Amino acid sequence: MIITPAIPLGEAANVIDGTSRRFSYNPVHMWRAIAPASLTLRWDSPQEISMVQITFDTLQRTYHEMPLDCGKRVAPQCVRNYDIEAFDGDEWRAVLSERDNYHRFRRHELAKPVCTNALRLNVLSTWDEAKAAGIYEVRVY
Repeated sequence: MIITPAIPLGEAANVIDGTSRRFSYNPVHMWRAIAPASLTLRWDSPQEISMVQITFDTLQRTYHEMPLDCGKRVAPQCVRNYDIEAFDGDEWRAVLSERDNYHRFRRHELAKPVCTNALRLNVLSTWDEAKAAGIYEVRVY
């Protein structure tokens, strides 16, 4: 069977499609990548940004793989370490660094709002280096 048009699985554009979780097994409305990897959001004109919300993939496919059932603290594909950078017109400038994340949903209020036309999320690692990171959604306010 061929599905036309093809369903985009794991592509970066999925983080802005309005779906923040998996429904059944397909389609996969998330960005998937092996860390280290970067996801860049761009706008036609500069935006003032004071908050970034990220929804990570922490959902396991089967009941017996859930972290609470196997003594694990966190899902292996959960993004562990990440940075957020803003482009100031000449170079990328760090606005946030997060280490040892284990949450599915993160809301970061920036210490100082930034005015930029590009924001980059750098995924540095997952809890299991062999697993692809999954990000369902990125919202910027």
